[in-house]
Order: sequence, then C-alpha cells, then structure tokens
Amino acid sequence: MLERRSALESSGPPTGRREARPLVIGEVRGFALLQAGAFVGTVAALERAVRSALGVDLPKRMDAPRRANGVCAFKTGPEQFLLVGPEDARSASTEHAGLESSSSPVPLFAEDTRLCKVGPEQVRPAGAQGSWMDALREAVPSAMGSLTPLSHGRTRLFLEGTPAREVLSTGIAMDLHPEVFRCDGYALTGLEDTPVLLHRTGSQRYELYVLRTYAGWIWEWLTDAAQPFGYDVVEKTHVSLLAEADGRI
Repeated sequence: MLERRSALESSGPPTGRREARPLVIGEVRGFALLQAGAFVGTVAALERAVRSALGVDLPKRMDAPRRANGVCAFKTGPEQFLLVGPEDARSASTEHAGLESSSSPVPLFAEDTRLCKVGPEQVRPAGAQGSWMDALREAVPSAMGSLTPLSHGRTRLFLEGTPAREVLSTGIAMDLHPEVFRCDGYALTGLEDTPVLLHRTGSQRYELYVLRTYAGWIWEWLTDAAQPFGYDVVEKTHVSLLAEADGRI
C-alpha cells in the first residue's frame, strides 16, 4: 500500500531535555482532509448533502467543530468548511508509482490487484467500496459546491502536557486561557505569522494543522520553544477527535 510521505521525514530526530518529560510533541498521521465550499445560495443545500452522506451537521459558527461517524467538521469561512476523517487507505498518490495517465485500470505489484485512475495523481483499486470522501463526492454535485482534497497539503502536529499553553503563548497572539479558549475550541490564527488552524483537543492538548510547506519550520519552532521544559517525541495515528476532546485519550 502506498502511503503519504511525512513533511518531517527530512527533519531528522529532534533532541530535547530527556530527564523530565512534561511535554509530548508529535505528528498525527492516517487522517484525510477535505475542504468543502458552497456557492452563493447553496449553503443550505450543501449542509443537507453533508448531513445525508456523512451524518454530520456543518457548524454554524467558527468556534467549535461538529462531528459524527468519525468525521469532524470545522467552519473556516462564510461558505467554507474543513472536514477531517480517517484516511482512505485505498487511494494513493501516483507520484512514485510509475503509472500511466490512461483512465483504464492498470496492474500494480500483484497480478490480481488492479487500480483505476480517479484523478491526475490519484488511484484506487477497481471495485473498491467507497470511503466517506467518496460518499460526499457523490452527494455534492458541481453545481452545489466544490470539494478539494487537502490531505497531501497539510501536516497535523500536536503538543500535549502541562506547559503546552505556555509554549504556544510565546508564538500565538491570542488568549489561550482555558476560560477563553475552551476545550474543543479552535481558531484560524498564526504562529509567528505562519497561518495555522489551532484546535484544543484536550485539557492540555493542542493540535495544529499546518501547510506542508511550513511544517518543518513549525516543528523546529515547537521543539525549540519546548526545550526549557523538556519533551518527548511520538507519532500518533488518527483517532476519534471526540475521544480526544473529551480527554479520554
């Protein structure tokens, strides 16, 4: 199976003060990201289509996400939403697969496995059952709105521990006090003028959705800012954002 390459692969193993580990820093992998946008006058229709396909209600305000069936929805603009869910393991980039541009199925590795080209750089096995993204594409016609896959263009980082809020406060110009930026709250903000989506997924846990181009720099900033406290580094696969927000994991 082909997998997305992490934007942090070339960063090398970070170092921290290891005798005390009040902080954990890492990358969340195994998730898919889709941007949904409505046209003028089609927001209500898009909301109905998303609810029918995924069972999740699109949020009305830019303060807390809505979720259902493993999919989390953020409102990022007047007619724009960001949907996060489990990665579709059956889809993969053709960048390193040496596939032809033909729309007909092509063999890959195993003789009994055939892939169909479903986009300029995307394939999936012929006859595979659709994912949550496929269900949404079928429910949202082009006249209703646009669906843009962003999985390959975003990196999802997290910072967890008692000093997490203090670390982030040195680079993010917003009030992160727990009574203001509540658990499960999110904001489109900037870390040292670099745009990020900041989501507080636990009492001491924060996640940052970062443009892939800036992921390496944001990672270096986080590990540098965490040095005075000490930190450990882990990698985490996608899990239910509901469980994270409830503090169960």
